[in-house]
Amino acid sequence: MLPPLYSRIDRVDTLINRGVNRNVTMTQIEVTEIVNFPPLHKQIISVLFEKGPITRNKLVQSLKRARTTIYDQLSKLMGQGLVRSFAKHDGTKRGRPCVLFDLTEDNRESIEEFMALKAVSEAT
Repeated sequence: MLPPLYSRIDRVDTLINRGVNRNVTMTQIEVTEIVNFPPLHKQIISVLFEKGPITRNKLVQSLKRARTTIYDQLSKLMGQGLVRSFAKHDGTKRGRPCVLFDLTEDNRESIEEFMALKAVSEAT
């Protein structure tokens, strides 16, 4: 038995919205907003700042968290315009490209200020 038509339409809408959210860039975020982020968001931002573009699996290994947890948080950060994802082939033309996550250029200045504040607070 097939599911009702409206559930298929809802599923398509959800997929379309996910695709749209990935490409949306928000206005610049202030440092005070980043300071008030949940701890895991700050950890993800720190790893991306220190290591640059990175795969989700390497983020999972760095933070020692569940893959789905990291992906959910990355999705939220992408929705806020702090993180972007892009595909890159590993040199061969075969198979799926590797998906990397990185900080957006729009908010890099605010993130640099946040990282400087974090370094100062950890030093004292």
